[in-house]
Formats: sequence, C-alpha cells, structure tokens
Amino acid sequence: MKNVLKLISLALVLGSGVIASASAAVIYDENISGDVSDSLPGTTLGALSLGTSTVIGNLPGNFDDDWFEFTIAAGLQLDGIIISAFTEVSGAGNGGNLGFSPGGLNAAGPFTAAQIGQDVLDITGPTTTLGPGTYSVKAGTGSNQNTYAFDFVVSSINVVPEPASLALLGLGLAGLGFSRRKKA
Repeated sequence: MKNVLKLISLALVLGSGVIASASAAVIYDENISGDVSDSLPGTTLGALSLGTSTVIGNLPGNFDDDWFEFTIAAGLQLDGIIISAFTEVSGAGNGGNLGFSPGGLNAAGPFTAAQIGQDVLDITGPTTTLGPGTYSVKAGTGSNQNTYAFDFVVSSINVVPEPASLALLGLGLAGLGFSRRKKA
C-alpha cells in the first residue's frame, strides 16, 4: 500500500510539471524589445509554442501600425488571438484597428477596451482556427495613442491523452488489481 501511494505521488508530481509547462509567456514586449515593424512582413515572433503566448505593444498615434509575423508548426493550430488588454491613452475614443494576413482577412473594424476578451480571428474573418503556416497580424491606430496585449492560443491538432493522465489511470488500475489479489 505504501509503495502504491509513492507511485501515485510521483505520477501527480510529473503530471503537474506537464500542466505547468503550458502556462502563458510574454514572447514580445515592445517596451523592452523595441518598436514593432510598421509594415509587412512584420516583426518575427517565430514559431509559436503550445499554450498561450502574449505580445504587448503600444501605438503612439500618428497612424502607427504594429505588424507581427508568426508561424504555426505542423501538428499545431492557432485557436485564437485574444485581446487581453487595451487602453486608449489619448484620442477621440476611436480605438485601434485590426488586420490579418493572408487569406483575405485584411479588413477589420476598430478595436476598443469593450472588446477585451474577444478573439481577433472572430473579428477579422470567417475562420476560428488556423492550421500550420505563416501569418501576420496588425494592430494600428489613427491619431490616438493606444496600448494593447494579444494572447496567441495554440493547441495540438490531434487530441492525444497526455502521458501523466494515462500513467495515473494505469497506476490506479494496478493498485486496484493488487489490493484485490491480496484479499483473495
């Protein structure tokens, strides 16, 4: 019984490590890493990893655009680009504007603080997920000054049970088998 408890504890520790590795990470902060490209192809974020990756930027006005280029690797899909923060520092309340490329998803209306929590993919076009490939997203402004944050949410295309869950299930079944065997 003591050994079974040790095995279950070990499986829980390993499982928590797998879950913790999927937490959000800031992959680009314009305040630290420098100004984002004003035109395509955009500042390269590289291949987005599984989980949530955050981009933080600011639009100082004067018709500034921030373009980001990113890649979704084979076996992964982009589930969303969530507007996680937006502040209009100055301006007439017009917010910013969004764009997306390729695939004819270049047009989108303004985005404001009222859209925090919404998905850029839902706002900009007819798709809710993107498969493997290279894409660009734009945040722009007219004369107003804005700050923003986008959360890029990436998941596996093929849903496969994680090893820690399977290990816990196996250990539980083995424990039941051993306990029944001793009683018999």
